[in-house]
Amino acid sequence: MAAFFVYSLKSSLCLAAFYLFYKLLVSRDTFHRFNRITLLGMMMLSTSIPWVAWLITPAGPALEIMTDISSVQPEIINPTSSVTAENAPPNRLLSLILLLYLTGCVLYFLQSAWTLCRILRLIRQGERIRVDNNIMLTIHSDQRIAPFSWMKNMVASRTDLNEAGETILLHEQAHIRQHHSFDLLLAELCLLFQWYNPAAWLLYRELQHIHEFEADRSVLAQGIDAKQYQLLIIKKAVGTRLYSMANSFNHSNLKKRITMMLQKKSNSWARLKYAYVLPLAAISVIAFARPEISESFDGISNAKVSNLILKVEPPEAEKIFSETPPPIGHAVSVMETDETPALPDPKTEVTPGQSNVPAETKPVNPNLTPPIVTQNPDTMVFEIVEDMPEFSGGMQALMKYLSENLKYPYNAMQQGIQGSVMLQFIVEKDGSLTNIHVLRGIDSEIDAEALRVVREMPKWIPGKQRGQIVRVKFSLPVRFRLQQ
Repeated sequence: MAAFFVYSLKSSLCLAAFYLFYKLLVSRDTFHRFNRITLLGMMMLSTSIPWVAWLITPAGPALEIMTDISSVQPEIINPTSSVTAENAPPNRLLSLILLLYLTGCVLYFLQSAWTLCRILRLIRQGERIRVDNNIMLTIHSDQRIAPFSWMKNMVASRTDLNEAGETILLHEQAHIRQHHSFDLLLAELCLLFQWYNPAAWLLYRELQHIHEFEADRSVLAQGIDAKQYQLLIIKKAVGTRLYSMANSFNHSNLKKRITMMLQKKSNSWARLKYAYVLPLAAISVIAFARPEISESFDGISNAKVSNLILKVEPPEAEKIFSETPPPIGHAVSVMETDETPALPDPKTEVTPGQSNVPAETKPVNPNLTPPIVTQNPDTMVFEIVEDMPEFSGGMQALMKYLSENLKYPYNAMQQGIQGSVMLQFIVEKDGSLTNIHVLRGIDSEIDAEALRVVREMPKWIPGKQRGQIVRVKFSLPVRFRLQQ
């Protein structure tokens, strides 16, 4: 969902640029049909440009990765005791923004669904009469209902029809014949995913204005007196409009509608101004295709709503794990005693976010007693020893083993997810690996793949302290990176 939010951000930026172009250059022209097509085209372009930019983004061999997973080889980082910036905790601000975005989408969807249900209820209730070409008219006795149309249905009060029924029906039939309802549905869909974008709301309003301009022109073309028609619009504008998705007789701003009726038709050469949208679209595509711009959205793409789930650390645990690491030859503070919190089973899949903090700040279940340090050499786990454990054959052999056995998850590869998985385990005295778990993960599938390969590793050369074989805790970061 985070990737879609990034797509929505890019699309909203394009839409804002296009709307600014429209408002400054062509909104005052009388080419209503052309302006309508332009606004709809801007919405379509703004949704297409991020995809086009993604397709032409220079990625080199990464395009081959999409069809050949085996060509992707993860890069292994040398084990280190320090935490790098790449393994920093997830940005909770981005996760909060993502949560707010999802909440806004849900609320807007519910509001639109409620509005649509209300429109359909008004259409189905009341006296229904067939007018022309499958156009249905619903007559209500409630005079507070302002005339409106939706798809092939018209709704009006009996009072309005008795007063100016012919003019009102001509106006609403013009909306139906020009399929204005479909335009509003498209604009509603755009607002559903860009509810935070002021340009989307302004463009929606401009589209409604153009619908009224077209309907007004169609009514006047039927021979209706312009002054009488304008007086009727002014009179009906004081009514209350109970629905925003439909085309209403008194929907648009009065001043704009009357001004547009009286305005002289624009010069045909003014259409050349619309050509500016082409270089504007090209600039947008090139801008989003540039790596330095597209990479700036990667941090947002990796954000997850689940990162907002905070883990509470008890004061005892904070005190124990904030101490300075012990010198060489001393056991670490986490011991395998009866009172030690149980570590994940090596055969259990790690869920996203599990064990997602470094060992120095790893939270302890507050319901359990803090671990007790013992001096039993059989259960003691060392963090730093004179001879650290190593993979048989050394670091080069470890890198080769991981490169040959790790497989880049296809879904993560398609979404362009990259980063480092920090694993931790204990090298036992016989060289076997136990208590394998994720300290920091980037994706559930990538984390599971890293765990799988480490669990299938052959035995290591165990660590030694003063000539004695001991159990040692070991951290191994593995970076998954798509080849460029």
